[in-house]
Order: sequence, then C-alpha cells, then structure tokens
Amino acid sequence: MLLLRKGWLLVAMLCVWSTRTGIFWAAEGNAQPAGPSTPSAGSLSAAASGSGQPASEQMGTSGDQTASTAGRMAPLSGAQVLTPGFGGAVYSYILPAFGYTGYGDTNPSGYHSNAGIAAQSTYNGSLTLQLVQKHSQFNLGYAGGAFFYSQQLSTATLPNTTPFGTFHQLGVFEQVSTRRWKWMLGDQGMYLPETPIGFSGFGGLTSFGGGMGGSALANVPGLGSAFSPNQSILTGPARRLNNSALTEIEYDASGRSSLTATASYGTLQFLGPGYINSRYWTFMAGYNHRLTQHDELAVTYAHYYYTYSGPNQALLNRGFSILYGHQITGRLSLQVSVSPLVNQIAHRLGGASTKTFIGTYDSLQYRTPKWDAMVSFERMTQGGSGVLLGAETDWTQGSIGRQLSRKVRASLQVSHAYVQSLEQASRAARRSEYEYWQAGFSLNREFGRHISMYANYFFQRQVSNTPVCNGTSCTNLILRQVAGIGINWHTLPIKID
Repeated sequence: MLLLRKGWLLVAMLCVWSTRTGIFWAAEGNAQPAGPSTPSAGSLSAAASGSGQPASEQMGTSGDQTASTAGRMAPLSGAQVLTPGFGGAVYSYILPAFGYTGYGDTNPSGYHSNAGIAAQSTYNGSLTLQLVQKHSQFNLGYAGGAFFYSQQLSTATLPNTTPFGTFHQLGVFEQVSTRRWKWMLGDQGMYLPETPIGFSGFGGLTSFGGGMGGSALANVPGLGSAFSPNQSILTGPARRLNNSALTEIEYDASGRSSLTATASYGTLQFLGPGYINSRYWTFMAGYNHRLTQHDELAVTYAHYYYTYSGPNQALLNRGFSILYGHQITGRLSLQVSVSPLVNQIAHRLGGASTKTFIGTYDSLQYRTPKWDAMVSFERMTQGGSGVLLGAETDWTQGSIGRQLSRKVRASLQVSHAYVQSLEQASRAARRSEYEYWQAGFSLNREFGRHISMYANYFFQRQVSNTPVCNGTSCTNLILRQVAGIGINWHTLPIKID
C-alpha cells in the first residue's frame, strides 16, 4: 500500500510539473485495453458530435496548428501496440463528459445465477486533456463514477459485497522529442469493484468516444499486455487497485533504424482477503528497422519478474521476440510476432523449476469512414489475475463497427480467454484451468452536438476445473447477462490556445 501511495503521489507531482513547465508530449491516441484488461478501441477517428469526421476537421484549421507525429508508426519494440493511427493535425483541447446508465444485471455477484435481475444505476464522468507543443505533447484521461443497486446483494456469504460503490481510472503520459531522441514517461492506474473484463461501469463514457477507453478522441497510449496487470479470470465482487508506471527512450540511429529501451513497474492489490497480491517489473530493449514506408521489422529482448504476497513466491520470464508490422495510416494495421521464452518458477518450499514457452501477439485492424474491424490473438505468460501464481493465457478478441447513419453507430464484440496455471498443485492434481467467453453489442445515437444515448448488452460465461471463491461462496461456473440504456452529456472538444 505504501508503494501505491508513493506511485500516485508521483503521478500528482508529474501533473503539476507538466503544467508549470509547459512541456507536453506526443503519444498515439489509442486506449487500452487492453490486453485482457477492459476491452477497448482507441484512436482519434471521430469526434464527439457524431459527424464521423476527424477531430481536427471538426475543430477547424488555424495558422498556429502544430503538425502531429502521431501518424508515424510507433516502434514495434516499444510499449505501444500498433494501430491504424490517424492523419492530419492535432490540437490542444479539453473535453468533459457526464452520463447516467440504468442496467439490468442477472448475476451481479457472479455466485448466485438464480437470484433474479438486479437493477443498477451508474453515474459517471470523464475528463480528457491534450496539450500539444512543437516537440512534445501531454495527455491526461480520467474517468470515474458511482453505482447503486436497487436491492441488497447477498452479503451473508459474500462479505465484501455492497449495494453501492465507486470506480476510477486515471492515465497521465508525456513525451518529449528531439531530432533523434524521444522520451516517454507515464502512469496509469485503476480502482474497480470487480475484474475489468466483467465491468460495465465505463460503458456509457465510451458510447461517444470521449472517455478513457473510448474510440474517438486522443487518450493515453495503448500499451501492450506486458505493461499492465493480468486480470483475465472473473473473480466476482473483489475490489482491487492496479497501477503501472512506465518510461521509454527511443533513439533514431538512422532514417530507417531505431533503438528502444523500456522499463515499467506495476502492482495488483486486492482490498479483501482470499486473493494473491502481486508486483511486477518489466525491462525491454529492441531494434527496429523500417523496410518501407509502411513495413517494419523488430527484434526485442524482454525480462519480466513477478513477486507475490507470501514467502518465496516469484516468477521470472525472459526471452526474445521477432515482430513484423504493417501500417497504412488511418486505414490498416497488421502486427505479428513470435516470442520464445523461458519461465523460471520459484517453489514455496524452496528451489525452482524451468520450462519453455512460445508466446505471440497478432493483430489486424481495419478502418474506413463507415466501418472498423479488429481481430487479435495473444499467447502470453502473466501474473495470474490474483488467483494463480503465474498463468499461461490465450486471449482472442474481435469487434466490428458500422456507422449506420450520420448520428447512429452499431458495434459487435466477442472475446475468449483460456487460462492455465503454470504448474500442477500436486502430482495427482491437474493444472488449474479457466475458460471465459464474452459477447455483446452496442447501439449509439447522437442528439444534437452535446447529447448522446446508447443501449448495450453483453453475455459472460466462465467455467473452470478449480472453484473461484469469495468468502464462503465458491463456484466453477459464472454466468451473467447485463443490459443497459444510458444518456451522456458532452461538449465538443474545447480548443486550448
């Protein structure tokens, strides 16, 4: 907890320092989430008015506009995931938004699927800030709110469950660029009442693309899963804090080649008993070579180190990756990789075991003025979601969106995760396995320049050969359906001179 407090204090000092000195950085506008965190799309594709035009076009042109470096392909060996990006100019702006959503939830705790439908009211807000100068840009995104259930949840067997609560998400990033050097520094943190993959509280804020994890306006950079805590197992109402601090240096050795060095520190801490707290350090170095204007190859070496609450519980994961990326700015991005890795797993009673692992991250994203689609597959070793001491995860995501008219947009999403423990609990026991499915759709409608409404629905199912427990309640099957109707109020991006 002391480390978390110090981390948030560092973020606050960074915000103050950035505002006072006027040094702001350029980051690609892509949300998150990531990895198996909250599902997201992100990238400066349409502004809040729902007109389908880039934000730079809606805000008009100006003689003092600053050319953006965001259209340039991010280094594959760095922390950011590759997206289609965008073209045109980028402006300094601020964008506030507020919303209300009414939900119907068939299983809010995850442990009582026959409890009937519970009504939930969620009030939320967001603030997106972008400050641009000639060689730098600063991005801040905050989203948060409160939720209230219409009835008391089953607290007799779920001691940490309450019919109300809050949620918060904050990201602060800054990059400074010179002719050859680029430096990125940032921090992103989250407080949630449950696993991000099962949490719907931010849904209203992304219906028009102005909030954290949104799909229209510039946000904090989209980071790879290695730089955020793994939370791909549904755990029910388990409050948690997670935080990731990151720095990255890039050096352009020539017009075609660059070198990167990245370091991050993160935590995943639960505020109730029965879960495994973890800390992790990531160190990565890589070489990028641009084959053509649209194609790039990279080689990286990565070192991941996880420690867990309890004595002699740690995981060391290291190895090389070969990556290929193809990007057509504003339209298409393709990224594939292969990563032979070695895991060293510390045993509670002393000693360690070693096993090899082949990881990969493959992603295809396509975008036109009316359509956007994404499919990705990732195989990785990560922390264990507060349930396991390290896990092997296969994570697949897909989405497709369509602008039905000038003010109406629809989208479909589906995802699947298969998680295994790194080792067997004993010779007689099988490895713990968790399989998760989610599917859903959303429909958004703009009314004028400042009001939007949306409706969404998603279905979740998780089955495991090891029970997931909260208090005295345990289950091998979690089945949940959530549907919501909401309204948002938002401005157009307010330009800052």
